[in-house]
Amino acid sequence: MYRTIQTSHKPPRVNGGTGTKNMIKGIPVSPGVGYGRGCFFKNTAPAHSSHASSQPDKQDFSVQDAFSQLVEELTSLAKCAEDVFDQNAAALFRAHRMICEEVQADVLTTINQGNLTAKGAIEKCFDEYYDYFNNLKDDYLSERANDFYELKHLLLNFLNNTEALMNCREYDGCRMGECVLKNEHILITDDLTANIAIRIKSHTKGIIADKCGVNSHAAVIARSLDIPVVSGIKNPLEQFSHHEDILIDGSTGMIIVNPDKTMLKKYGAQINRPYKSFEVIDPVPCFTVFADIDRQQDVQKAVRVKAEGIGLYRTEFEMLGKGRFLGEDEQKTIIENLIRKMAGKPVYIRLLDLGSDKSAPWLEMEDEDNPALGCRGARFLLSRPDLLQTQARAIAAASKSSPVNVIYPMITGVRQFLQLKTIFLEAVSGIDHKDISHGIMFEVPSACLNAGELYEAIDFGRIGSNDLVQYLFAHDRTSDDLNYAQLVNDPATWKMITMVVDAARKSGKPLELCGGMVEIPELIPELINLGITTISTRPENIATVRKAAWIFLNQHKLPGAQSVSYHV
Repeated sequence: MYRTIQTSHKPPRVNGGTGTKNMIKGIPVSPGVGYGRGCFFKNTAPAHSSHASSQPDKQDFSVQDAFSQLVEELTSLAKCAEDVFDQNAAALFRAHRMICEEVQADVLTTINQGNLTAKGAIEKCFDEYYDYFNNLKDDYLSERANDFYELKHLLLNFLNNTEALMNCREYDGCRMGECVLKNEHILITDDLTANIAIRIKSHTKGIIADKCGVNSHAAVIARSLDIPVVSGIKNPLEQFSHHEDILIDGSTGMIIVNPDKTMLKKYGAQINRPYKSFEVIDPVPCFTVFADIDRQQDVQKAVRVKAEGIGLYRTEFEMLGKGRFLGEDEQKTIIENLIRKMAGKPVYIRLLDLGSDKSAPWLEMEDEDNPALGCRGARFLLSRPDLLQTQARAIAAASKSSPVNVIYPMITGVRQFLQLKTIFLEAVSGIDHKDISHGIMFEVPSACLNAGELYEAIDFGRIGSNDLVQYLFAHDRTSDDLNYAQLVNDPATWKMITMVVDAARKSGKPLELCGGMVEIPELIPELINLGITTISTRPENIATVRKAAWIFLNQHKLPGAQSVSYHV
């Protein structure tokens, strides 16, 4: 069973440390699947007093020397980034160099005027800059506060002559980006900074970190290098053992410790394979495949694999990654970006689906004994109409250029849907916008049983197979994934889905399906036979799904099959 790590103690190891129950849930930062032994990266700086030294000239020299080493290092990194990436990546390190040149004078003045050592002065000056930028109401500028945090620690490393080292089960002392034993490893670190990310070499197959913002420079570099990253794991250097092999899924935030053969087989060819090398298969006539995305950056993956639209933009993950609720203008900008990059293709936006294993401490959500059955999805939105109103205005304002589709999560019945839709429509009254379609997730059995009545009120429906299986069989979706394939093949699952399909067919309105069910290629023919010809899945699964549909359509020579082809 996995959970979001919020404490500093080591998570329990179930079944003797093997099997699929040994899971931890973090924040997805960079997509892909990495597998290897744990490799631990840390600095060990000597302790220093922050109070004044009796030799201020020596303090000045130490600071100047540390700044000189850091500027030289940043210049080298800028050249490396320019060679490996482009001018934009190199500009980051040039900007860091300019920051250091600017702050150096402040640090020297603080040493001479105050009662502080070199270390104390560096901490004081950089912390002041960090606090200033962090408190700005501009999203981009507040993100730049982390630049000062990162530079402070790099500078202190040079001041203390500290060398960052890595250690694994057989060897201590590898330098950053180098593995003496040439092992494929998962790098484990407290903070993933741009200066660490730029040094990553081919032996690193994934990264686990406590701190690494989704929009940080380190995250951008990791995505450029096709290295999966999962963050939000508290005290990661203590959470894992040298003796454990680790698999991480940077698209979902899942970490699996000592995965067994079945789990390794499940991920198969995705393991340690650059995301950009995934197959790309042309769209299949008579079978539409949308992409599910968690963040605005993921739209690039959707375009790359030729998704026919965004089938599910999970708006809560953008906010979970930033650790705060995004304002109306921020949400509007993100949605405009999605619409623009999809160039007229459909975009489906799911309203906040918080609760269960997606808690948001910054919203002061109350702890519940059984959060999966508590105030989540639609119930949470009804309890916080202000959040729904903000999302509604952002979506409406962004839709001036193109129609959009809004998905209401965890709907249990018609009355609940109409309550939420009323709040939405009242919030957007007076805003100039294009058509907005309103649909729901069929993921609670009560909604499926009332599908006919719901289809009279909604514009479209989408079956969420993961939660539907969870609530249909009272089976925690966060426990043992190996049971999932068995449960989706149970007659009860297909009876429930058939109810919704029949209701959609009678209404003449669209129905799509998403979730783990579509990741099982053997089920694609069953879905097509049932009449579900529009599905939604993660970008990395689209090629596999299309290939299964292509084979089935051609084998059975169904309408349109003659024109179906694919290429890698």
